[in-house]
Amino acid sequence: MDGKAVFRYFSAMDIVPRFFLYGETGEEADSRFLHIETIPDRSGPHGWRIAPHRHAGLLQLLLATAGGGHVQFDGADHPFTAPALVLLPPAVIHGFAFEAGTDGWVLSISLPYATELLAEDTLPEEASLLPLDAEALASHRVAQRFAELAEEFTGHRPGRAAALSAHLRLVLLALARLRAERLSAAIPAAPDLLLFARFRALVEQWYRQDRPLTDYQRALGLSEKKLAALCRTHAGRTPLQVIHARLLTEARRSLRYTSHSVAEIAYALGFRDPSYFSRFYRRMTGEAPRRGGR
Repeated sequence: MDGKAVFRYFSAMDIVPRFFLYGETGEEADSRFLHIETIPDRSGPHGWRIAPHRHAGLLQLLLATAGGGHVQFDGADHPFTAPALVLLPPAVIHGFAFEAGTDGWVLSISLPYATELLAEDTLPEEASLLPLDAEALASHRVAQRFAELAEEFTGHRPGRAAALSAHLRLVLLALARLRAERLSAAIPAAPDLLLFARFRALVEQWYRQDRPLTDYQRALGLSEKKLAALCRTHAGRTPLQVIHARLLTEARRSLRYTSHSVAEIAYALGFRDPSYFSRFYRRMTGEAPRRGGR
């Protein structure tokens, strides 16, 4: 497969659709939403190509166990060969071009549910592709964990909700261990990681609304000093810098992937005046916002 051709195919999409799951509109995930299916079930009917799109409020994990292809997120094209893991935080624009016959799993989890279950690890902040090896896959029983979760998901047996949570915890723990090995870093175990994950979930929910920091403090039950310390420890930034970084990421995505004007993007991101948005963008990047920019 020609990676450059795939990249051109993805980049030709001017309007980026926002889906609940790919190809499904008009739904929103509840706070404990979970969905799992095979790569062939989702991509086969679409000719093994998933055009660039995004999901609001869903964390997605794709495990390729056979085959390969190309994944694109935020404008960059990444070839991969199974086994490989793709991590896609909420709202990241992504697309796939799979080799025919690629196998594996696609797991989608609502952000509040993922936040609840990932107390031992921060949610992935950026999209990433992790090449794996067969030994690592087998030692952590990753494919088996996904298969067991899928079996429970489709079984509809008594105690399904509790069983799904248990299986999902095992999946996420296996993936956290894989990430730790790949990144040569131990899984953080600080007791306030869940609080930081909750802060990030609120940022994802509110970043377009220009809310004061006191709203975040009140929702989390934290003082100004404690919230600042939390963000400094786990992000190396102030709370406002975390919010502004998320806002800038969305601004860049909108400028690159949509046909909206700078003014339309400014209003969609909660700015009362496009000139305020332009000043914010210039301060953050050193350049003026422009269509197709990064």
